[in-house]
Amino acid sequence: MSKKRLVVALSLLAVLTASCANRYSVVPKEMRARLDERLKESSSYLRTQQFDKYYDLFSDSYIEELKAFNHGTKDEYLEHGKGLTRSVPPFDDCIPRSTAKTANDAYLISGEI
Repeated sequence: MSKKRLVVALSLLAVLTASCANRYSVVPKEMRARLDERLKESSSYLRTQQFDKYYDLFSDSYIEELKAFNHGTKDEYLEHGKGLTRSVPPFDDCIPRSTAKTANDAYLISGEI
């Protein structure tokens, strides 16, 4: 491999490593692995339309917000979802790009599927 290609490969690796570290920069380090695991679970439940398990991943503060729309309990959430047309595009996983803290126990994760 030429020196030029090696430098490009190492530079790309450095960028990818930095972006992975930065995607959860607002999340305490001890919580990052669990957050990543829950994001993968969330993606899996959406992809397979297991909305009951998806609901179980909601934070307490998000469930409180759902109560304003009469969807605070799991049964209410699932019943409301029955009337919706669901079009889940095919995807393998969610790739997080950035995270913002929204409450004591919640984060808004932006990414791509």
